[in-house]
Amino acid sequence: MSKGQEKRFFSPKSGEEIRANISVLCLEPSDTHYARDVLRLKSGDTITLVSRICGSTFRCSVNAISDQEISLSLDGEASPVSPFSPQTKLLAFALCKGKRTTLLIEKATELGVEHLVLWQADHSVVILNNKKEREKKLARFESTAEAAARQSQQRYLPQLHICANLEEMLELSDTLWLDGEPRFCCSLRSDATPIQKISPLQARSHVIVGPEGDLSPREQLEIEKRGFELVSLGPNTLRSETAAIAVLAMLEALRELPDEMPRL
Repeated sequence: MSKGQEKRFFSPKSGEEIRANISVLCLEPSDTHYARDVLRLKSGDTITLVSRICGSTFRCSVNAISDQEISLSLDGEASPVSPFSPQTKLLAFALCKGKRTTLLIEKATELGVEHLVLWQADHSVVILNNKKEREKKLARFESTAEAAARQSQQRYLPQLHICANLEEMLELSDTLWLDGEPRFCCSLRSDATPIQKISPLQARSHVIVGPEGDLSPREQLEIEKRGFELVSLGPNTLRSETAAIAVLAMLEALRELPDEMPRL
């Protein structure tokens, strides 16, 4: 965090809960070490507290610091925030080995995704053996997203999901999908539609990015059956995390903006 940058923390409480608990307002235990030992906050310092649920922001002062907790006092509330509406409603990304999934989570948080689904594809190298392992990874991934949101001054965190297979991932997409929302799957197939030829988007998108070894024939068939259009990102063969970052930026550029909001 650069000098003078806002010190931002996230709360699992809603804006209403934060307002109602002014007398017992504290940072989350997981933030105590970072605030005390990394940022070296002291009594009287100011921070910004953001509700993970609604994005409301609050100006707070540090009251007291101990090994167990950091208590706060509420100084005021920022102006109401606009509804969260990134162009990509759901990004399903096949789990990668090493730090590449972590990189994708960071960049997807910065670019804006409402639901980020990490799924185990047929050709995924990463294998999730049980529910406990999935929960452990999810907690780590949520910490990564929060750090990225703090760094990029985001008010919203993506909702993270881990799915054990294609069927679980598609079922989640079906649950969130609304009529008229386009569905895309990044593909290397020669008959895939170049993304530049897609008409400006008037609804938010669901996007699938497969693993390095590409989707299996079974997965491709099931994905097309669900109405996902195969799209090409260009002539280069991209690594999966690069493809995911690129498609997020490209879809945002295709967003249908009102006339009074020129593209930048």
